[in-house]
Amino acid sequence: MELALKQKSLRVLTFVVTFMGMALGLSLIPFFAQPVPLIIAFLVSFAAFMNHARSGMALGSLVVGLGLVYQMSRVDLISQISPVPLYRTFIIIVIPALFFIFPIIFYRFEDAIAISLGIIAATLLLFVDVYYFAIPLILVVAVLYKKTKLGLTVTYYLLISLPLQIMQYLDHVLSLTNPGWWEDPAIAPFIYVPAEEVLRGMQESMFQFRILEANKVLETISGQVTFAEYNPIQQAINGVCARYADSLPGIILLLVIIIGLVSATAIFTLLSS
Repeated sequence: MELALKQKSLRVLTFVVTFMGMALGLSLIPFFAQPVPLIIAFLVSFAAFMNHARSGMALGSLVVGLGLVYQMSRVDLISQISPVPLYRTFIIIVIPALFFIFPIIFYRFEDAIAISLGIIAATLLLFVDVYYFAIPLILVVAVLYKKTKLGLTVTYYLLISLPLQIMQYLDHVLSLTNPGWWEDPAIAPFIYVPAEEVLRGMQESMFQFRILEANKVLETISGQVTFAEYNPIQQAINGVCARYADSLPGIILLLVIIIGLVSATAIFTLLSS
């Protein structure tokens, strides 16, 4: 009786957290216009509730990944990363593929919760008033679940947050008047800052759910591969990517610190229980 009650509570929690994660991810990083994201979020969370998280979460996560690729394409970020079309195609394929594959491999109730919390943590970065709750939310997963679940949360957080931070940094450097901004060591890449400007641009990118809009989305993504010449912001995008590449040791150090804090919190909780 107690086991059945616990299982039912876990299923309800999975439904609630999954709906929140998918609703935020699909709405704030849109691939479809409303009300489609909310409908998909409900269907995915219901599938997870009915113990079909593998198919539901895989399809829902895939749409989130496609939305992320579209938003990156909208600001011509992918086309400017490399002049080689093959590399651009690789990025366009790999990002949605990662979002799709993980729920296929990890499909239990706890996995769906961990994935959803990773999406929620990343979307918190879009709001200046609550962005600092992103890392504490990841710490919650470290306390409640095992390393595998924590890995899922961190993976989804990084998959979403890193492109958002790069887009926010790009928006920032485009507003600078100094033409040699990339030589200024004081203009450091963004790692953990609110991306409210990115949110504003993403919400303005799609107005209605119709064939014309869907065609525009597909053309925007495919255009990243066929785009032959760099656009006027090419130098800024190249500078942004170079800055993040140069700052890779610092980013890794930050991740090590975060992982250390997460591990210490988890160990302390286990010893106290």
